[in-house]
Amino acid sequence: MEKTNGKSTDSLPAINDVFGTKKKRPIKVVQFGQGNFLRAFALDFVDRMNEKGIFDGSVAVVKTTARGDLEDFRRQNGLYTVIYRGASGEEKRIISCIEKAVSTFEDPAEFFALAKEKDLRLIISNTTEAGIALGGNDHFYSMPESFPGKLTKLLYLRFAAFGGDPEKGVYVIPCELIENNAAKLRACVKTLTENWKLGEDFSRWIDTACFFSETLVDRIVSGKPKEALTDYSDALADVCEPFGLWVIEKKGNIENEFPLRKAGINAVFTDNVKPYRERKVRILNGSHTGFALLGHLAGFETVKDCMDDASMRAFITKLQNEALAPYVPLPENEVRNFVKEVNARFENPYLHHALLSICLNSTSKYKARLLPSLKDAAKAGKEISEAAALSLAALMRFYRGKIQDGVFYGEANGKKYAVTDNEDVLRFFCGINALGAEEYAERIMANTFLWGEDLREIPGLEKKCKKYLLLLKKGVDAALSEVMK
Repeated sequence: MEKTNGKSTDSLPAINDVFGTKKKRPIKVVQFGQGNFLRAFALDFVDRMNEKGIFDGSVAVVKTTARGDLEDFRRQNGLYTVIYRGASGEEKRIISCIEKAVSTFEDPAEFFALAKEKDLRLIISNTTEAGIALGGNDHFYSMPESFPGKLTKLLYLRFAAFGGDPEKGVYVIPCELIENNAAKLRACVKTLTENWKLGEDFSRWIDTACFFSETLVDRIVSGKPKEALTDYSDALADVCEPFGLWVIEKKGNIENEFPLRKAGINAVFTDNVKPYRERKVRILNGSHTGFALLGHLAGFETVKDCMDDASMRAFITKLQNEALAPYVPLPENEVRNFVKEVNARFENPYLHHALLSICLNSTSKYKARLLPSLKDAAKAGKEISEAAALSLAALMRFYRGKIQDGVFYGEANGKKYAVTDNEDVLRFFCGINALGAEEYAERIMANTFLWGEDLREIPGLEKKCKKYLLLLKKGVDAALSEVMK
């Protein structure tokens, strides 16, 4: 039994008993992903719309990976607590909009049955930056491997179940932090439609009845608290900052189908998501990925730990000012103000945002969040920032490990840590683990599967990465000292 503040949770009342009877609502949303972020963001907003009486819909949460289970969702009847912690204090609310939690691995039939939900209108996803890609085992007559494969089959089954009724189309709102997330997801669906020979009628239904909207999501979610923050048992408690922003591309009748603004939620419906995305992904997410791996290697546990350390704080400032902010396509004063706001959010004393959680799938995150700024610097004829080179070297060092008992482990400061990423990515790093530092760096930078290009072609990057990878063998302090010269 889990312990909280020295007391086992069996000494606390169950969240079900505290909340009481949950109102049954029609399933209007299928959400791919059950992780901390969407639970403190999308589901929070759906719950608030229900509370205002302007949505009246529930959510089917879909787990698409083999890792973990859904037992806590089932035991707690889909109920859990979101805890908002910030400068103004703490607020809690029990989220009650989950109607069911489905695993594509444990019960494929239950997942496919969601296609027949007559009130289904929205599909939301957050499968990390690596999720919007086709898999090698995407077959129609079995459970497709990839998220786009699962989505395509679900859409086809819905099309077939309702005879191609245009009123049964859906709005697809991907929350993955990659550029053109909706266009890329839609392209995957169209490719599989052709590969699987699903027919012109289905293809036309996707084109005319389904709407794929580009999005930007912004909220720092630190996840499950280490200490007990409720006076009842809640294995799914989720901590986040009070700030939240959802920018959604206007498609079809999305503003009425998903009336976030009517509920007082900080949402923007726009014809152009790109400026919002560039600012947030490059500054906030780019900073996170840029220092989280290095911070973990230095022995820190949270974002706040890094912000409180003088050397790490100086590195973060240098990374932001030299490698990230100059390449955001917005007025300089606006970008600088946003940097200040982001750092204030990083310093939130109530958010224990674990660095290891940020390190999840770091290769695809680095590609989406930092690599564009490095390429922009090269195009502008600017020298590659020392801080940016160290951040990539830290990724290389973080991924130096091997597989034990089916888990990929790295080691730093005498402690093992699990590395989570795409299986092919981990297999690659495992295969080069024994190489010397310089050859190890070369193999990583030359891997076009990881980056979509050969990073050795970015002037100056390879030499600097090798330098910092060698310095990291002496410790993070040695590398930081070199950066700050």
